Amino acid sequence: MLGLVTTKRGALGTKDELKRRIDEAARYAPLEQLWLSPQCGFSSTLEGNALTQEEQWAKLSPVVEVAQEIWGWRRRAQPRRNSSAAGLCVSST
Repeated sequence: MLGLVTTKRGALGTKDELKRRIDEAARYAPLEQLWLSPQCGFSSTLEGNALTQEEQWAKLSPVVEVAQEIWGWRRRAQPRRNSSAAGLCVSST
């Protein structure tokens, strides 16, 4: 699991940066054995992180797009945007 997207700050990385880092990791493990995710959940501390729900969705969108572009994965269901992603912990790295 490649936790390449920080959940601590609102700054967005680019899809090209994500792809470059995945390419680096693919030198050490086969691409088909790699997965992309945020570093942890959006509320990984007791106080939570100072991100709005919109910032959280903005950070997740490039993760989905890059996964689709690299691995050909397609979403089967739309995310439930009316529920808070604040408690979501996608991976632990």
